[in-house]
Amino acid sequence: MCRRKFFGMGLVLGISLVIGLTGGLSLPLAAQGDPEKGKQVFEKNCLGCHGPRGDGDSPIGKKLVPPAADLTSATTKKKPDAELVGIIQSGKPKTAMPPFKPALGEQQIRDVLAYVRSLGR
Repeated sequence: MCRRKFFGMGLVLGISLVIGLTGGLSLPLAAQGDPEKGKQVFEKNCLGCHGPRGDGDSPIGKKLVPPAADLTSATTKKKPDAELVGIIQSGKPKTAMPPFKPALGEQQIRDVLAYVRSLGR
């Protein structure tokens, strides 16, 4: 009985600490974006390399060294939202992926992330 009480208290304190540190419970970054708006941003900025399906199968994307990332792959799907946002914002060294932070606002980046998460479903 005593263990359950301490576990319950610890759980409540842990949740309270997370809520206190984050200013409330927050959604994953992809859930904060609009995939329909993200599709429009993707088509304007990303389609040339990643292709219309996001699989990197565009004429330009195939010629890049290394080739454009397949955004529908299991490898990409396993990456945390924060990592993908970082790549969108800052680009990817030793690849043709440029930084988009100067051109896109935070919400647009979340929208693109939401769209990327919807690819290949």
